[in-house]
Amino acid sequence: MNDDIPFGEPFSNRLWIVKFPGTLNFSQQRQIALFLKETAGSALSIDPSTDLTKLQTRDLLALAVRAHRRGAGPNIVGSFLALSAERGSLIAIAILAQFIASELRRDADCGYLIDDRREAMITLGYLKRALDSVPFLEKLEKYRDDIVDLADAVQSDEIWQKVSESIGAKADYRVVAPGLKSLAHLESGGKEFEVLKNPLRLWRTRVSTSVVSEVLAAEFPHLAAITLDVARFVTGEATESHRPILLVGPPGVGKDSIIRRAAELVGRPIGEYDLAGSSDNRVVKGTSKGWSSATPSHPATVCARSRCANPVLLYSELDRAGGSRRNGNMHEALLGLAEPTTRRNWFDDGLGVGLDLSAVSIAFTANGISATPVALLNRLRILQVDKPRPEHVRDILRQAQRRVAEEQAVSFEAMPEPSPLVIRKLESAARRGRFNLRLADRIARSLSELHSSMKLH
Repeated sequence: MNDDIPFGEPFSNRLWIVKFPGTLNFSQQRQIALFLKETAGSALSIDPSTDLTKLQTRDLLALAVRAHRRGAGPNIVGSFLALSAERGSLIAIAILAQFIASELRRDADCGYLIDDRREAMITLGYLKRALDSVPFLEKLEKYRDDIVDLADAVQSDEIWQKVSESIGAKADYRVVAPGLKSLAHLESGGKEFEVLKNPLRLWRTRVSTSVVSEVLAAEFPHLAAITLDVARFVTGEATESHRPILLVGPPGVGKDSIIRRAAELVGRPIGEYDLAGSSDNRVVKGTSKGWSSATPSHPATVCARSRCANPVLLYSELDRAGGSRRNGNMHEALLGLAEPTTRRNWFDDGLGVGLDLSAVSIAFTANGISATPVALLNRLRILQVDKPRPEHVRDILRQAQRRVAEEQAVSFEAMPEPSPLVIRKLESAARRGRFNLRLADRIARSLSELHSSMKLH
């Protein structure tokens, strides 16, 4: 997080003072969320795509703590607390009450609050009554659960804040489409692609390649032989990121997942596309300006949406890519994209200009290479991916349970332990070459559903 990014308050938000928790309608919650993104989004490194109204209480409170530590004004901190209290969390209500009380005790130059002192006092009274209505022992129990949850969220928030600071360590920029003039031929005027005319950040990280490799090896134990290569590719170490890579192996072993996870670990933007059955090269080259449905290429779209000049482009099922010379052969288009000199001035048929994609990293995955032209293969660094072995079953299943726990917003510790019989059957499947990550995910979900149904009965 950059210390030189200030908080701003371009418009006022009084809803956190004049509305009690439980009385905010959806429109008002959206209004508060918009206010927070406008005033604190950059300073708190909030992803522009994040919907604050859908965050859990613990995450909203963690943002309130971070905003307070960063010196944000009462309007911002109070708004985070209001959204938290709206979820019904007792500790959120208590913190909001204490926060309003402390603001009421501040000097008369506290600005906006003087005008709203009466409403603030009414809200404070309501909050106190809401707290008093909860029996003492029940209150202690809820406080304990909320405090543990909040402590975990704040700790997690601080960890990812450090990662965020590392990611944004170097502020380099590049114009992806310096020759871009008019976008009038695109639907809705092509406003989404206006950013390509301006300098876009070049993603950088201080996160160690060895650390990324170790994490990947723990999460994908059967792919330990290639985790360092993948880490070097995604973190951009030396020239490793400039030559496209191709992961080849059986279906369901985690070829796409390991690239996706590596990018996630270091916060690098990634755009994905499944090449299976592609009838032409328009996804890579874009649709010509001469057509009524002119569309920019996939690389241009990813750069524009991520506002990043060097995302990772992940193209899966390379061995199933189609097309013809008449409609535009996909392999020929990919051949040009894989060539560094061509990529530096990649002509986008949809935008009608050349793009500088020299900093983009390109990864492919495939089940085999027999259907891929040799000329294209010669430009790729091929990494062979193996099936999981019996000794990998426990670790892979544990990681699958972690993913399911995150999806279901429950603690990993609450996930049921697989029985010895389940482990033996999966190890047997691995010996026959029939165990993969997809099966592990299905087993993890089934165990979770069975555990939930048993708790209900």
